[in-house]
Amino acid sequence: MHLMGTKTIELQEEVKSLGRISHPNLVKLLGYCCEENKSFLVFEYLHKGSLNRYIFGKEEEALPWETRVKIAIGAAQSIAFLHWVKNSALYRELRMYNILLDEHYNTKLFYLGSKKLCLLEESVTTAFIGRTVYIPPEYVISGHLGTKSDVYTFGVILLEILTGLKASDGKKNENMQSLHVWTKPFLSDQSKIREIIDPRLGNDYPVNAATQMGKLIKRCIKLDTRKRPSMQQVFDGLNDIAEIKD
Repeated sequence: MHLMGTKTIELQEEVKSLGRISHPNLVKLLGYCCEENKSFLVFEYLHKGSLNRYIFGKEEEALPWETRVKIAIGAAQSIAFLHWVKNSALYRELRMYNILLDEHYNTKLFYLGSKKLCLLEESVTTAFIGRTVYIPPEYVISGHLGTKSDVYTFGVILLEILTGLKASDGKKNENMQSLHVWTKPFLSDQSKIREIIDPRLGNDYPVNAATQMGKLIKRCIKLDTRKRPSMQQVFDGLNDIAEIKD
């Protein structure tokens, strides 16, 4: 990662702050280098790459239900930890492509931890633009982001994991372009959940667990932030879903 336009001392302080945040479900910062007005951050290598390859990539085999839940649990745990440490929103870092996987499909969230570091990386900031479907309604209305905003975004990501569909798809007809809108009536109905779950799973998933996942998603994407669960509650809910085998 190449960072430009910052003073060395400022970068060092930002990196030191980032280095103090450590968790098994966060991508590990290995080091940094500053020379000739150019700065580099070095992170651990994740063999499986980004989650979106396995949810949207046609060339990849479909992830089994148990693996999807495992990945969701790891992501939720990393976010709950960051909320506990920082007590603030993740500044648009919560995206499908920032959820990385090691060789055993353990989740590692790529977290820079600083608005400065995010904004200095051009490829990151341009990637944020246009993915407004991840942005919670309270940000559109007031420009405010809080920890419950991350819950909304994570709910949309869970929906993508459940359905294998992108949250926004301009190629679909107008009524189906926003995934979280047209799937809402299906999410908490056991008889309808089969209609939206990723068809690549076939029948190889527990219907009750999928229904509970749908109900959790509906709670996460509620318009009223007060009615959304905390990320710790989302994490606990996903662990309960992992125990459902029918």
